[in-house]
Amino acid sequence: MLGLLLPSQAVAPYPVLDAARPPFAAAADGRRDAAPALQAALDSAARLGGAEVRVPAGQYRIGATLVLRGHGIRLVGAGAGRTVLRADPALEGPVLLAAGADRHRRVRDVRVEALTADGTGARKRGRTVVVFLQRVEDARVVGVEALASSDIGIGVGDGEPGSASSARVAIIGCVAHDNAGNGFDAANVEDVTFIGNVARRNGGVTRPAAGFFSGHGRTSRVRWIGNVAEANTGVAFHASSGRPDAADQFTRDLEWTGNAARGTVAATGWPGAALLLNRGGPGPTRMDGRYRLVGNRASGNHVDGGRFDGGVAAPEREGDAFGAPARPRGLTGSPRAP
Repeated sequence: MLGLLLPSQAVAPYPVLDAARPPFAAAADGRRDAAPALQAALDSAARLGGAEVRVPAGQYRIGATLVLRGHGIRLVGAGAGRTVLRADPALEGPVLLAAGADRHRRVRDVRVEALTADGTGARKRGRTVVVFLQRVEDARVVGVEALASSDIGIGVGDGEPGSASSARVAIIGCVAHDNAGNGFDAANVEDVTFIGNVARRNGGVTRPAAGFFSGHGRTSRVRWIGNVAEANTGVAFHASSGRPDAADQFTRDLEWTGNAARGTVAATGWPGAALLLNRGGPGPTRMDGRYRLVGNRASGNHVDGGRFDGGVAAPEREGDAFGAPARPRGLTGSPRAP
């Protein structure tokens, strides 16, 4: 995990491509489709064996998913709220996707930084993710705003059985808000860290969700450090062992340190808790290893403590509010995995 931040990597001499200049000339007026030009810049970066694609401030209409196809690609905006990638009504998938050529391969050394990905205009057919790092390793997302997805704001990993996992990923200083599903989601991953992010107003009464979720596939060594989950409907932080329809799934070795859960709203079958740990179903799934809670804070949630279902033991606690077992008030039914 720490290898993501080594100075030797931070100063690597990457070529720089300006997506707003010829030969790419991506339109930043919010009217013309900028996706073909931006994709051409990303594909050029892949052919170079890695490059930084800079996207200046502006409104970029995205009519097709932008795909980071190769190793060593950096997509860098001028700042969240300044460089805005806004989904066109024709878009049916993610705004941004980083993934290997097939479900068994990863892309390495990918960065997405300093931009807004807005799913507001996209068709709501099925469930989509605004920013999706599907099969990656040694990747980082920094200072990104993700909003208005029909499913997840920022997702890492692929929860489908048999897919390659994602590894050594850091999500830092991002905001995911007003998404229909989870704000942040990590599935089928190992060694992933969320640092200083904010999940706000994700989920809803008809479709509860989590501010931060981890589980499905084989998930291990996920850490949440200094994040804030605020006014989400369902739960603030949620970890589940996986889906009941696939063998040998597990979620293990998780840690929450210095996070805050505020104003979580309950919904039918969802406790409105600061923390929920549960098995995803009656199949061959496991919640094991070490679960550690240190110095987390909870206030104004329907349940300020934690709920641990399906035989999941209460985590280790050190000066922590999340780990106090508590029962939801006035709710029936069992929480389900998202």
